[in-house]
Amino acid sequence: MPAYFVETTCTPEIAEARLAARARGGDDASDAGPSLLAASRAGFEPPDEWPDALRAAIATDVPDWRTSLHAVARSVTLLREGARC
Repeated sequence: MPAYFVETTCTPEIAEARLAARARGGDDASDAGPSLLAASRAGFEPPDEWPDALRAAIATDVPDWRTSLHAVARSVTLLREGARC
């Protein structure tokens, strides 16, 4: 069964705001707060080695990002069903 890679993206400003809100909540086990964002972005390597047919990027800072996510989920379902045949 092939794996499907889904990369979620947003602007640095949105990422920082989301991380700050999560840190303020105080109930998240992750230590990835706003102070680690710059290092995380600098160390990011795009998944270029992943086959195009098995990856997608979804911008989560646009109003209809859930529509894109549902489309990817449908594609993955079709791939899985095809792999069972």
